[in-house]
Amino acid sequence: MVNPLMLIYLFCLDLIFIINQALLYPIIQILKAMTCGIVDLSCLNRGLEKSYEFFFEMKKLEVAGFRRMRTISQLTFESLIQATL
Repeated sequence: MVNPLMLIYLFCLDLIFIINQALLYPIIQILKAMTCGIVDLSCLNRGLEKSYEFFFEMKKLEVAGFRRMRTISQLTFESLIQATL
């Protein structure tokens, strides 16, 4: 049985990942393109990386790997359920 706190944790992990990857990272790239690389935006990129450590005590690659593992597990379980029907 899945602990409800784990579901909240996974939801928060996905939410932070989506916000960083779909909203903040493109904004940083647009700012970088608009300033032609003159303005150093590496501190913003480091801030995104640190957000994973701050919220989840995980590196960005660990979060991405965890999400992939969860997706693969979900697809496997759905395939098993479909096979039994």
